Amino acid sequence: MPADFGDVQEIVDHAEERAAALRLPLQWPERWPMAVPAAMRVAHYAAQQGRGGAFVLAATRLAFAGGFDLDDLEILTEAAAAAGLRLDGCLKAAREERRDGAMEAAARRLLGAGADRLPALWVARGVFWGEDRVGDAAATARLHAAAAERSV
Repeated sequence: MPADFGDVQEIVDHAEERAAALRLPLQWPERWPMAVPAAMRVAHYAAQQGRGGAFVLAATRLAFAGGFDLDDLEILTEAAAAAGLRLDGCLKAAREERRDGAMEAAARRLLGAGADRLPALWVARGVFWGEDRVGDAAATARLHAAAAERSV
């Protein structure tokens, strides 16, 4: 989303337009746009386990295709199971407030690197942001992985 999207209704309108254009379901979670700190902590844990993408995909589907509240531990465990995460690790991470500082620091680094919209991705020392750059990020990740395989 463009950086100047400050109004919640503008965000809703833009998301609904994009969902319709892409023919994707969109069901707003009841508490949206409220913060979901437990979900963010589990996403941080999932990234540390190498399952960040899988968890975010599962959680996003539950939240925005099903309208489920991501701060509900039952919903979080569904997303964690779909991502192949250990449930005890997921539940522990959901309660670990110490993770919040690391996530805030990462957000500041992304902003400092110029990222002004989501999604924002670090890939092979480069930052990609915006929906239109996801393909570039994926291509860079594939090239980086292939180069790493050749060097082994």
